[in-house]
Amino acid sequence: MTLTGLLSLALLTMVGVASPGPDLMLVLRTGTRSRKHAIAATLGCHTSLIVWNVLTVVGAATLLHAKPEILSLIEICGGAFLLYLGQKMARAGWKSRNATIPQSINDALGTPWQIYRLAALTNISNPKAVLFMGAIIAPIIPPAPSTLESAAIVATLWLSSLLVMFSIAMFVSTKTIQRKVLGYVVWVDIIAGIFFIIVGAVLIIEGLLNI
Repeated sequence: MTLTGLLSLALLTMVGVASPGPDLMLVLRTGTRSRKHAIAATLGCHTSLIVWNVLTVVGAATLLHAKPEILSLIEICGGAFLLYLGQKMARAGWKSRNATIPQSINDALGTPWQIYRLAALTNISNPKAVLFMGAIIAPIIPPAPSTLESAAIVATLWLSSLLVMFSIAMFVSTKTIQRKVLGYVVWVDIIAGIFFIIVGAVLIIEGLLNI
């Protein structure tokens, strides 16, 4: 694996991470209220992401394409979790829209540890990650990578994703951004909830159609 190939892989990964998805939405939602929670969300997502990275390099994307029933099961289960999470976010935001006493950060989001676990589950529930990574590395990865090459690819995928997500978390959790969205955090919860519901529904529908 050449340095040019690894740099291309990193660039493609960064573009993918910056695209709208459940992980990014969770980081944006937490970051507008608390930097500590946004960092916890970033670390949680990337704890699970390293699993997808390893599976991608060992050929999980090919397996999922060859065995669509496995992909369907993961999509249905993951979609159900995202649906549950989405309705929970949206309902909490809707209930607190007329609250006169602001909620504490932990009341609104949970503890950083809870957000870490939630982010890890959110990431692992979406098999699109391994399919996306499988698609972008297919033209770049050697046909039979050595152990060292495989480790370099996994590290490149993981670190480039972490760099982008961590940068976004730090940006949206600045005091300037938080002040600007202070009056709209309830709607951030509602929009995030609706987004998760839509993604979850799409995953379930795709899973059922592919059975």
